[in-house]
Amino acid sequence: MATRTIKLMGKAYSTSGDVSLVINFNSAQVFNSTVTTVNSAAPAKGVESVELATWTIDTSVTGSVPLTIAVSNGVFQFNNLLGNYSGYTLQETDGVPDVVDGAYVVTVAPDAYFGELNYNNISSDGKENVSFSTVVGTPQQRVIQDADEVGDWVYTIDDGVTFSCDFVLDSDFVITTVPTPPTP
Repeated sequence: MATRTIKLMGKAYSTSGDVSLVINFNSAQVFNSTVTTVNSAAPAKGVESVELATWTIDTSVTGSVPLTIAVSNGVFQFNNLLGNYSGYTLQETDGVPDVVDGAYVVTVAPDAYFGELNYNNISSDGKENVSFSTVVGTPQQRVIQDADEVGDWVYTIDDGVTFSCDFVLDSDFVITTVPTPPTP
């Protein structure tokens, strides 16, 4: 199997230095350091996330994988995990994939393609059994404004709190090779 890089997406906020994260994934510590931090209080609603940490796993790892994120010295708004080997991009002409010498023309190969690792639907964003070690104030609730709304939610993790979930790595999103085009 191939080695997959996982990217932690979110934003960290603190008015007194950098936020530190301790991340355990699949029951192993994969990150323990400070992350790029915005020097302000966290907004009430999460904004566009950025890549803050990376680690590697094998592409054979699928299913519901335990994830914990412990936060100190600020607030972390966790949005998603992305991974490579989750797709590819083909060159197209007039909406049809280009084929040269019996192979698709690949513009982004699976090892360089970073994307979603699970399906989102109205009741789940791929993070199951979400819990917080403690909750300061009212825990963040998702407000559905549109019955067709899907996507990754934003979880606000306060200073001193550990977020836990089972992150779904769907085997449909493990793509290590580009298929061969059908023969005419």
